[in-house]
Amino acid sequence: MKPERIQKQLQAHPRWTAAFPTQQLIRNYSFPSFRDAVRFVNLVARSLGKNHHHIELTIRSTTTTPTVTLALASFTDSQVTDAEFALAGVIDEALELDQADENLTHLPEMIDIPGGP
Repeated sequence: MKPERIQKQLQAHPRWTAAFPTQQLIRNYSFPSFRDAVRFVNLVARSLGKNHHHIELTIRSTTTTPTVTLALASFTDSQVTDAEFALAGVIDEALELDQADENLTHLPEMIDIPGGP
């Protein structure tokens, strides 16, 4: 996806940023505890299923607020595609529901992203 189109798509995902020239969508999530951060990472990893995404998951607990960084790119195209934006939206929506309930149960068991295999 061309950088101009990525920037336009980011308007619908204001908490995400784009890394150039690596072609990744990036977002940081903060959690009240390291355990919550690890639980989120496990749910994201389990939810990806067979979808072909490069996803980098980093957990930092060097501060009082543990942070998870997600970096998304297409496995098949090695760039940002519509599927990464769809995945970003699913993850964000699930996390917002979970934070409202104070648990992490809304992330689907398998995320079916358009454009997957």
